[in-house]
Amino acid sequence: MAYPFLCMLFIICLNLVDKGASILAAFFIWWLVPENIRYMLWNNGWRQTPLTTGEVRAIRQSAAGGRHSLRLRMALLFPSSALALTLILGWVSTQMHYNAAKEEGRETVRSVTQFAARDLRPEALKRFLKDGKPVQSYADPDYQKYNDMLLSLKASFPDLEYIYVYHIRKDACYTVFDTDETFQKDGVVGDRVEFDESYLSLVPDLIAGRHIEIQEAESRFGAMMTAYEPLIDKYGNPTSYYVGADIALTRFSDYIRSYVIKMALVFSGFFMLILGSCYWLSGYFLVYPLSSLEKHIDGLMEGIDDQARLDKSVENLKKLQIHTGDELEKLYQSICEMASGIAEQIHGNRILARSNEKMQRGLIITMADLVENRDSETDAHIEKTAAYVQIILNGLKRKGYYADRLTDKYIHDVVMSAPLHDIGKIQIPEAILDNHGKLSAEEFEIMKKHTTAGRKILEDSVITAEGENHLKEARNMAAYHHEHWDGTGYPEGLSGQVIPLSARVMALADVFDALVSKRVYKPPYSYEQARQILQDDAGKQFDPKCVEVFLEAQTEVRRVMRKYQDGEQ
Repeated sequence: MAYPFLCMLFIICLNLVDKGASILAAFFIWWLVPENIRYMLWNNGWRQTPLTTGEVRAIRQSAAGGRHSLRLRMALLFPSSALALTLILGWVSTQMHYNAAKEEGRETVRSVTQFAARDLRPEALKRFLKDGKPVQSYADPDYQKYNDMLLSLKASFPDLEYIYVYHIRKDACYTVFDTDETFQKDGVVGDRVEFDESYLSLVPDLIAGRHIEIQEAESRFGAMMTAYEPLIDKYGNPTSYYVGADIALTRFSDYIRSYVIKMALVFSGFFMLILGSCYWLSGYFLVYPLSSLEKHIDGLMEGIDDQARLDKSVENLKKLQIHTGDELEKLYQSICEMASGIAEQIHGNRILARSNEKMQRGLIITMADLVENRDSETDAHIEKTAAYVQIILNGLKRKGYYADRLTDKYIHDVVMSAPLHDIGKIQIPEAILDNHGKLSAEEFEIMKKHTTAGRKILEDSVITAEGENHLKEARNMAAYHHEHWDGTGYPEGLSGQVIPLSARVMALADVFDALVSKRVYKPPYSYEQARQILQDDAGKQFDPKCVEVFLEAQTEVRRVMRKYQDGEQ
């Protein structure tokens, strides 16, 4: 018992040494190959710029996060098609082999019975039946010769179950020869065999010596394919002596079962090869290029607001270098061309937009200056208030206040529109604007109209400019920058957050600049005095959050004051 185990162990160890030496030799040869050639060979499968291990892992994780992975779909589609084709071809092939095997069986039983029938003589068979001797002790040389011939035929055709010779009578079959081992050992020439029910309909034809078609039927001996050949007497007439040969039908089932198993083993290897090939091809020719393309397109979209990032994304897209040689490569080339065109167009639009913005800002400043120049006491008012508005908005965003409104675009629009907050004063008489004393009640009512006048002017401009956002915010600031947080302001008595945010910011900037600026009727307040006034009016005249962030930005506010030579008090 120990010897076979030791032999097996020796063979395993020998194989380990052999395979290990082969692996080491392969690694050594690989190490000898120049690095650039190794890199080229290693990445030969890629149809684009090779991805790093991390990028490949990210693509697979991204695919796993979706409902269905494209790579999985492709990996299943082709093998499923191959499997379906294999099953169909296998079924057809199995049926063909089964039919061919049965046809071969028919030919065998037919040939064997015809061959045996040529040598057997009915006259001798009558004598054998008349003798009725046991087979083992029957010494008739003719009987022995015929029996040996049938046994030899049986040995020559392993698929045959039995070869026998019957004399068909009305009551039963009478056995003359049978290659069955039981009959050879214990049988007696002339043994009676009852008809099977499946053969009763054939008895008249058998008695008449007629030719019988090959039968496939269930009998007491099992499911058999049987051929019968009548013996011809010396006068050339068919007799009721028949040579029969049987093949078990289960042999064909066993043959087909063995064939199917072998075919399944062979096709399973091909199926695994197809599955692996499809998985590999779908990855390198479809999944990785598409995923990389998707990633770079996302990069394009994310960098659309930043020209430098956009140009870099286009450059990275071109470096991808997809070369699958099919429609995917054409799609990639089209996307590269489109991305380059979009980047150039956006660059041109940005230049144009900057030019338009400068022109619009210049027009706004010019319009605001026309208004402010009518009031000799508002030196640099529009520049300072715009700077304060910027400080307040940045502070609100930094603190997270009004986050749903304070986008970069909104802040830009409000700061750009700030100089137009007093545009309505263009309709106020100069006598009132130049009045350095306290306005009468009637004059104050006229002065208050500059808010509604400004709203009307800017509403008309919004319609003309097809709804530019900065003009909408300019309208809000012009109309409501004198509204108070507690609802005591004008022109509509709005309160709290009902007052547009841009107007609340403008109100604070406007009042602060008026406090710290010199007027004919008053000296400038110090920063500390103005600060105290703002604190006192927080929640009354002003939005408390706007006051909070403005007072926290003391350094920036003082810098603006110094810039316009108001000085620190």
